Formats: sequence, structure tokens, C-alpha cells
Amino acid sequence: MIPFTQFLMPDGRKRGGGFDRSPEIEAIAMKLIDAGARFEIEMLGDGESVHMSCEITRKGEDEVLANAICINGPALPEAVDKLVRDAEKVMAGCSKAT
Repeated sequence: MIPFTQFLMPDGRKRGGGFDRSPEIEAIAMKLIDAGARFEIEMLGDGESVHMSCEITRKGEDEVLANAICINGPALPEAVDKLVRDAEKVMAGCSKAT
């Protein structure tokens, strides 16, 4: 499972959660997490779409490695896969966060 911090409506309360994905995608996500990255997701105001991101804090600043907006439904798992792959590509040029 890929752990995501969920920000809940209407007040942004945090809750843990995650997505079960293929072993390959989960392995990539775990490498990102081991390097200091984190995954976050929140429902948008339209009540249908979600924003998800993979972020890392480097030198005290949050950096977005990848993000996506998609409809909360059948397309979400593929969007998670793309988010993970996109973040991996960006991290390939970065050193481990401090």
C-alpha cells in the first residue's frame, strides 16, 4: 500500500489512508518515501475531483515533485500510478533530502 495523508473536508483534518497498487508502483513509492517524499490527497470543492501530490522538504522548503487532479472514481488508480512515476522521474535528478 502507498500511504497518503488525506485532508478531509470541510476543515482540512488529516487522516491516514492509502492505495494498493502493483508491486512495481508500490516499490517506487517506497523508494521515494525512503528518500523523504510524502504523498497527500484532498477532495476539491466540487466534491468530485481530488488533488494529489508527492512532495519533499528540502532545505526547509516544500518542493512538489509531481501533482495531479482527477475525478475521484475509476480513473484514480491509474492517476496514482502516473503520479508515482512522474515523481520518480523528478527525483532521479535530485539527491536525498536532508
